Amino acid sequence: MDPLDDTMKARVGSALRLALPKLADAVPIDAEDVFTSDDLADLDSPTKDLHCEAFADRENMNRFSNNLVTHQWELADAVALAAIAMGEDLHKDFLTGNATAANVIDALIRLMTPIFSLTPNRRFLDNPKRPGKARWGNLLDVHAQGIWADANIGHRSRTFTSLAYVMQDYNRPATYIDYWYKDFDFENFRYEGSDKIIPQLNIAPDFQLIPGMENVGVIRDVSAILGGSYKRPRLRGLSGFLPDGMISHHTDYCQDTAMFAYGFEWLSDPLKYARVVANTPYGFTQDQLEVPAKWIAYSYARVVFKGGIDIAISGREYHAETTGLFWNIEGSKAAKMLFEDHEESLPESLVSTLRAMYADDVYGPNTSFGYGNTAFFNSDTMIHRRANTAGENWYISVRFRSTRAQGAEDFEDEPKSWHMGSGMLQTKVVGDEYDYVRARMDWHVIPGVTEEWRTDSLPDQSDGRCGINTLAGSVSDGDLGAAFYHHLPDTSLERYNVVEAQKSWYFGPSGVVASGRKIKRVHTYGSNEEIVTTLEQSRWRSAITVHVEGSSSIQLPFDADGGYARTITIPRGKTAFLHQGKVGYVIKAEESNLDLELRCGTSEVEATDSDTARDNRWGDRTSPENRDRWDRDAGDWYKSDRPFLAVLHHGNNPTDGSYLYATLPSIESTAASRAFNFFTDEVRVFHNDESSAQAITWLASSTDDVKLTSQMVFWTGGSSSAVSVLLVPGEQEVSISSEQPAIVQTSRISLDRWRITATQGNADPSVKNLTLSFSSDTLFAPGEYNYMLPGIEPRAAVDTVTVNVGVGVTTIVFGLPDEADDEEYGFQGEFYAGAPISVLVPAFGSPPLAPPPSYSPETPDDTSSSDDTSSSDDTLSFILFSGTSPPSSFLELIRWIVLATVLLAFLE
Repeated sequence: MDPLDDTMKARVGSALRLALPKLADAVPIDAEDVFTSDDLADLDSPTKDLHCEAFADRENMNRFSNNLVTHQWELADAVALAAIAMGEDLHKDFLTGNATAANVIDALIRLMTPIFSLTPNRRFLDNPKRPGKARWGNLLDVHAQGIWADANIGHRSRTFTSLAYVMQDYNRPATYIDYWYKDFDFENFRYEGSDKIIPQLNIAPDFQLIPGMENVGVIRDVSAILGGSYKRPRLRGLSGFLPDGMISHHTDYCQDTAMFAYGFEWLSDPLKYARVVANTPYGFTQDQLEVPAKWIAYSYARVVFKGGIDIAISGREYHAETTGLFWNIEGSKAAKMLFEDHEESLPESLVSTLRAMYADDVYGPNTSFGYGNTAFFNSDTMIHRRANTAGENWYISVRFRSTRAQGAEDFEDEPKSWHMGSGMLQTKVVGDEYDYVRARMDWHVIPGVTEEWRTDSLPDQSDGRCGINTLAGSVSDGDLGAAFYHHLPDTSLERYNVVEAQKSWYFGPSGVVASGRKIKRVHTYGSNEEIVTTLEQSRWRSAITVHVEGSSSIQLPFDADGGYARTITIPRGKTAFLHQGKVGYVIKAEESNLDLELRCGTSEVEATDSDTARDNRWGDRTSPENRDRWDRDAGDWYKSDRPFLAVLHHGNNPTDGSYLYATLPSIESTAASRAFNFFTDEVRVFHNDESSAQAITWLASSTDDVKLTSQMVFWTGGSSSAVSVLLVPGEQEVSISSEQPAIVQTSRISLDRWRITATQGNADPSVKNLTLSFSSDTLFAPGEYNYMLPGIEPRAAVDTVTVNVGVGVTTIVFGLPDEADDEEYGFQGEFYAGAPISVLVPAFGSPPLAPPPSYSPETPDDTSSSDDTSSSDDTLSFILFSGTSPPSSFLELIRWIVLATVLLAFLE
């Protein structure tokens, strides 16, 4: 709309001055607005006299929807723009004694007052229910951090900012609602259900609903609310900025991941207010500003690739047209606000990182940020970023779920996100592999998932968001990593998934190896369709090439107007190489013949959301050129919604199905000979007879006969879990077992040191130790080793890792973060159960290494900024910056310099 001219502005302003007081009078605020004095006297409610109770108490005092009384910003949003447009003129008139202006200001404040109201069931201080059902947890417990500790603060910030602008009064409190004052008697806000906590917890004399919110002046109070909103949650199921670097919003006993909606709004919207109060007594503190700065510099540097954000961790925006240009539209603006407005308040290292990330505001952050492997251990997500030998960058991610983490929310008219927490595996090289094609996808078969290929409507994700499987986890040393997931249907709730499977992923220098074992149909309420593992469903952008070992190759040219449906049988023991776009897939038929089905083009892939598939506007709004995906003149963009789908068939009723394949980004279609030898020359696969353990070894490259990485998954514990694995080039395999379910990675990084990483398989905070046994006494030097807990703010661990060497055997005992360590970890101990533990260990017979910092109660939450921590090579702090190993300790460096000098002298 064109800006209003002065005449029209005056007419609209006059109309608003008449309408706003009438609108405000129609909204009940106090009980007197609803009841006669006699009826109010008869009302049996201990809270009936509280200010704004007529709005908050929908059961006794109004007929508002629950959505309105809990999403109060919707009321204020309707008038906020008008308030800001009129604000200056209103206050000028008010200062001259204009009664109409005073009435309008009072009306606006009245309409925004409900933003501070709390419904009765959301103001229990000591709700005993687990987080997820108790919105902000038990407010009297050490794990709680006040109300509104969720991503809706982004929505609320609009009202808070508008309120401050309308009031324009440093001395007027933000609200007159009774329970925002320190002298309020909170006894009536105790939970009185049959499961109430006994004995009752004390209510501290200075208790506040939001710590730091004094209610002494609207400017200061809004700063306290918004600046203090960057919460690091202390219990699983609470929203907030998680130790692994993700942001969680809507929870139901487990964490969701909402890095776009509404987590990014939570991160960025308060910065708009922070810009106004920067460099004033009301500005945000350094501790507050470091949260959005760190999460951009660490997390968004990893989850954004070539401008687009990973849809599996985007939250409810997974299907938004804007995900492909997230950095340009959203991320870069937040980075710019931080380094422009708060340069003096942030550490120089963070400011320089944000500036560098902002430098490429369209495609950024530069792919050098976030390079390597990252385990987001609170969120059941792993991201792996590297480049091929020619320097072409690529990105792979996997997303799964458990009792601790859930898949994406779904608010679409046609649900689509159901399987996004079922082992979704994405591979990107160009960056747009999953962008516009989403309008045409069959969301029953998204990449990486093993399930029945159904055609009926997918459930809404709220039907079963948390997994029921406890077995899930990941290991990472910052360079390579692995993850595993027990796919297990929840028959008590969802009644949609029918397959049980053991799924694991092994991320290496050239891509990822995906393994599936014990695939079987466990329920009969499905559609009796084939059970498949989806190899890929992405944008069809090139000819498709299929090479089957011992057979002639097949090539399917790209056809924008047509499509293909082709099934290819891979004989038992043979390997196939499939190539499309810039990605190759190496498929091994291990135990029986394996059918690979290809479907390409809109005629062969049935879109789950047929309305979106037909909507020629979908996708246009993301591009400055307003490209139409139906326009042939748009060149390559015309092809962007044609899907390429490849699935592996397991039959209708498998009882012990399996698969093994590798996804290799940035590989040419002519690499068939390499593919046929991939599982002998580049990777070795191991598993025991019971399939209770699987392992792979990434073999040394032709130029390096020292480095070797092995990755192992132990689905069960005990001696039966033992699996023989190659750990050292040219030597015999070593039998390895674990007392607990676990995932383990060993990396021989030089002749005299190892990096050993392990995670207890079900992240149980009651488990104190994880013990591994190796059938060798010549691998690792005995000793006790400190380690750092990983994440966005690495911290020294309370426990240690102990290596014991006996005759013919070595045991490694990992002291785990457990429930007894909760206070030492800032009451976040539950989040570190299941975190990868990575420790540097000298090779047997080698000199000891400089130890990383040991735990002390004074260790700050953010050890990444500690001089002692950043200078140690034996910490995980390097994960913040790259996937390469950190430099050696000073003493070791001197030793190598001396050896090199001697060697050079000898050669001369």
